[in-house]
Amino acid sequence: MLRWTSAAALLVCGFGIVAAAHAADGPRCGLYRAAEYEGAETRLVLRSPTLARVEDGADRYDALVRREGRVLRLYRLRDRVTFDYAVQGDTLISAEGFRADLRLAEPAQCEPDAPPAPGSCAADPEACFAVDDSDGLRHHCDAGVPFACDRLIERWTREAALTPEQRARPKPAPPPECREGEASYDEAACLRTVSALLATEMQDVFAERDALPLAAAQLDYAAAACDRTGTANVCQRAAEALWNAARFADAVPLLRRACDAGGDDALCGHARALAALPPADLRPQTPQTLPCGDYASGDGLYGTLAFGDRGRVSLGIGQTLRARLEDGRVRIRHDKGGDFVLQPIGGDRYLGVDRWTQFALYTRQGGASECAAPVTWREVPLKADCDPTAGTLEACCAKGSLQGCNGLGHQHALAGRWADAAPHYETVCRAGVREGCENLVQVFARTGDAQIRARMEALCATDPRHVACDVADTADWESVALGAELEALAERLLREEPAEPDADGEESPEIE
Repeated sequence: MLRWTSAAALLVCGFGIVAAAHAADGPRCGLYRAAEYEGAETRLVLRSPTLARVEDGADRYDALVRREGRVLRLYRLRDRVTFDYAVQGDTLISAEGFRADLRLAEPAQCEPDAPPAPGSCAADPEACFAVDDSDGLRHHCDAGVPFACDRLIERWTREAALTPEQRARPKPAPPPECREGEASYDEAACLRTVSALLATEMQDVFAERDALPLAAAQLDYAAAACDRTGTANVCQRAAEALWNAARFADAVPLLRRACDAGGDDALCGHARALAALPPADLRPQTPQTLPCGDYASGDGLYGTLAFGDRGRVSLGIGQTLRARLEDGRVRIRHDKGGDFVLQPIGGDRYLGVDRWTQFALYTRQGGASECAAPVTWREVPLKADCDPTAGTLEACCAKGSLQGCNGLGHQHALAGRWADAAPHYETVCRAGVREGCENLVQVFARTGDAQIRARMEALCATDPRHVACDVADTADWESVALGAELEALAERLLREEPAEPDADGEESPEIE
């Protein structure tokens, strides 16, 4: 006999009225199997006219059922996805071509349906699946509906990332030149304004920020939601929230629950490694120095981190980054606009707490035993002091706004004019803003202009602690140059241009 989750038990209160209307004309209750299907067997147990359990290979889930004419609709409670089947006697014909048709293999007596609770998902699944406000989601999560718990925790996480100013800020009105139907509308001017806004905001769009922890009451509710639903997605979402709040010991059991309920291999690997640690070793510790030596988690692209002199970190894939200590954690700046963040714990171990390394357990695997101390670089933040709706990026830059100069560089880059972007990025870089120097490396990657590297190294020669030195020291110039050459070759091939002559005057062979 199939085992039902707590969510299903709470929802065996489906559509008494609908059941009475359709019980006589089927489909009959019982076990349905795939009629003809290669691969993992699909099984559907129609337990009552309003409740089903589906097993599709290793994937198992509960679903509400509603019959409308000859269409049987399944409402998957895990993620509010619906599936339709056409009813033809004892056969269910899938409306989606990639799903198997199902035939009744073992008829069974339908279980009686209790009257649905008013306002429940079972009473009106269409209305339930449309709910997206916090109160509505919490109402259904209280009843054990998995998708509602998942979406509620996700909503809390998004809201936690907003500052009070962002929450209070009204939605901006479109500028006059972008208001269609009004006399002020000007399509060309609107495009220029939108381009300037996008260029100005690019650093915010692509910058990664640390996720802020939820309130204690929300964290406790999230953990209880895992207990109520027992589903992998809710338990993983709850574990992520507790992990982000540095409640590591509380998060590990939820990871195990998520794994046992069908979590993926990576999640289960993290759960097993973490469960082997004593809870006392999961307490955060305050680091006094950067790590030194090789640390490995045995997981994925960022599974090995080799810490060396001056905070240099090799990822083992030809990429070198720089680590620093900040707010009791080890932060490793990467090229995606943010940091890898490691939290020291007992036993010379580190936990990955950013979204790229989350749940990873890094343990020492040898390597260097002594490392030179890191350098404190001289850098300044990029101030938000340019409003492109009140003027132009050129005007901002001319007045000394580094944000305006950076945005002007972005505007050229977005149009594919990377060489034109370079002097604006260089202005920002020389002023000590890291983003400007990193953008110069991107120009080099697109143009292969060797003068960019030379000018950055000349800047470092006059000021060895300038932030440009950090960027230049960790940039993989050779790989970046190769990427520029390959990109130029690809563009030339797309344009079907003839190949450049070799040194001996002959054309290079075509690539087929």
